[in-house]
Amino acid sequence: MVIYEVNLSIDNGIYTEFRLWLKEHINEMLQFPGFMQASIFKPEIDEASAQEKLTIQYQLKNRDDLERYFTEFAAKMREEGIKRFSDQFSATRRVFAVEEIIVK
Repeated sequence: MVIYEVNLSIDNGIYTEFRLWLKEHINEMLQFPGFMQASIFKPEIDEASAQEKLTIQYQLKNRDDLERYFTEFAAKMREEGIKRFSDQFSATRRVFAVEEIIVK
């Protein structure tokens, strides 16, 4: 299993609209081969900021499915957000190999 993580910084002025779009975007991502589920995390931060932060973690079956996404679909998916929101948000990405899952 692989975790594909996207960390977002979103300008406060577009946050509500971005959040609505993001749910549609995630549902579209989950249609790609190997994508099993997604979780959205919002840090509990008390400090005032001009940007909201979100982390999305996609769970995929394997690295091959993620590579297929990168080569066949990623450019189009990233372009949608850039066209709609321009420079009002930024994204960084990380990939994790799941070594072990421990369940109670």
